[in-house]
Amino acid sequence: MAIVGSKAQFAVEWQVTDKIGSFTFAKFCFWAYGERIGDFENEVDLPTLSTNLQEYLARSKERYLSELNGKDKEEILSRLYDSIIIPPRSGLWKTSSPQEISRLNWSVVGMWQPVFHLSEIGACFADSVSILLFNDPALGFERLIWRTLDTGQINEALLPPNLFETVVSQFLTMSEKDLSS
Repeated sequence: MAIVGSKAQFAVEWQVTDKIGSFTFAKFCFWAYGERIGDFENEVDLPTLSTNLQEYLARSKERYLSELNGKDKEEILSRLYDSIIIPPRSGLWKTSSPQEISRLNWSVVGMWQPVFHLSEIGACFADSVSILLFNDPALGFERLIWRTLDTGQINEALLPPNLFETVVSQFLTMSEKDLSS
C-alpha cells in the first residue's frame, strides 16, 4: 500500500493487487480531511486510471466559473454535477426516463464533465460518490466537493491552490514504477 500527501488534508492511496498481461489492477482512493473518498475495495485498471488523471490535470486551468465563486458547496454540486448528470435515488443508480434524458444539455455535459468531475476517472468512485473539484479564487482554495451516494451527505475539503495537482502528480510519478515493474 502506498500513500502520497497527507490524509489529514489531501492524499492519494493505492495498492497494486494483480498484474495480468498488460493490465495492472489496483485499489485506489482519495483522502480529504481524514475521510476516505471512494470504494477502496473496487479495483481499477491502473494504466487507465493514470491516463484519466493525466487528462484531468491537463484541464486544471479551466476548473473555474466566476458565477460560482464563494457559493456554498450544495449550490456548486447542484450546478456542476446534478444539472448535467441524472442524480441517483436512494443511493442506487436508477433507470432514466426519456424526459430526464432529454432535459440534459449534452453540450454542457461534454464541456463540464472532463473539467470538473472526478467520479468518472475510475470505478472506485462511480458507484459510491459524486465528486468534483472547483477552483474558487474568491475563497483562495481548490474546493473538493463530494456526495456519498448511499447517504446523500455532501462534504467539502478546502485545499490550498494546486495541492490536488501536486499530490496527484506525485501519485502518477510513483505509480509509474508499479506499471514498469
